[in-house]
Amino acid sequence: MTSTADGSTCFFDLDGQQGLLGQVQGRTVGDAASWLAGATPAWRDAIRVVCIDLCSIYASAVRRMLPRAVLTADLFHVVRLHPCERQVRDRLFAFYDWCAPARRHP
Repeated sequence: MTSTADGSTCFFDLDGQQGLLGQVQGRTVGDAASWLAGATPAWRDAIRVVCIDLCSIYASAVRRMLPRAVLTADLFHVVRLHPCERQVRDRLFAFYDWCAPARRHP
């Protein structure tokens, strides 16, 4: 599940069997959930893993409509995290390392 430049939400089969499953206009929880609601319950129940682009809207839609699915983030968007977030993460790791000298690497 990802968005496009025009504000659409796209649904892909990442197994490689079917490609683009569907596309809806909009990027709200309701937009994504309504597309998922249009699928049969058996189809929704068969989905085990959903990969999103770190959008909290998509995470909410998946949790609502596919509660048994494991939610993952695609590597491209994880790597492209905002530099500020990386700085905060690095500071936290440095602080934790300082607080636990026994865990420091030689």
